[in-house]
Amino acid sequence: MPQRSYIGLFPSIMQLSHYITGQGEKALIFLHPANDDSFVWQLQVNAPVFKDYLCICIDLPGHGKSPQAADYSLPSLGKILAGHIGSLALKEYVIVTLSLGSAVASEALPFLPGCRGLFMTGACLTGQAITPASFMKPFEYGSVLFEADPDDTRLDAYLRGLIFHRDEAVIARMIDAFKRTDPLFRTGLGASVAAGKWNDELASLKKAAIPFAFLFGEKEQIIDYTYLQQQGLNHWRNTIHQLKEAGHLANLDQPDTFNQLLADFLKDIWD
Repeated sequence: MPQRSYIGLFPSIMQLSHYITGQGEKALIFLHPANDDSFVWQLQVNAPVFKDYLCICIDLPGHGKSPQAADYSLPSLGKILAGHIGSLALKEYVIVTLSLGSAVASEALPFLPGCRGLFMTGACLTGQAITPASFMKPFEYGSVLFEADPDDTRLDAYLRGLIFHRDEAVIARMIDAFKRTDPLFRTGLGASVAAGKWNDELASLKKAAIPFAFLFGEKEQIIDYTYLQQQGLNHWRNTIHQLKEAGHLANLDQPDTFNQLLADFLKDIWD
């Protein structure tokens, strides 16, 4: 889609940081969770099963190497993402998300005519009657997500709650990514969520009429996936997929199984 078609919608497109691996006309766009960065996808984009895809890993505003934003509400993040994707001039693509990345992608979806499908892990999507309170589990350290500068003990406990296989090198990388994220992202997102600033993301999925898959780890401590079972959604293969011995970030806990499931989803879309 040529960039000029987005000028009216996004007069000031924020150029986000991204890196690209692989090659091919079929593109995959990877969106990380809150307070992380695009490095979280290393076990996916470097896997042989995706060598024939153009893999684009984007740092959301205030994360990784991307610039800070003035507004970290979900609608604002969605428009920033849509503007950046539009500037990439991709013909068609599938978006792969972790956690909050699912909400940002769904906010952007009405502005993404080239999107062929969504593959969402740990999805946290709002709807007309679905608020964050509808799907958040009572995780003891969940408030860290919205704190500018949590103490190291609580931060460590929060991040360990996101994965099942708690590799110390992985935890150290996640701590570093968290601390490099703009603290105003956390407080800004928290304030906007408290004020109810989000769109009906579930309705956007239904209206888009594209394939979408939901994946959760069986050891998930953050999101209660059952909220998705009553939304009248047309799930890929008619199920919400669960990975054994995996937590909120199932791509890190079970990369091989995750990669194969994603590869099957892509095959169903493009074949």
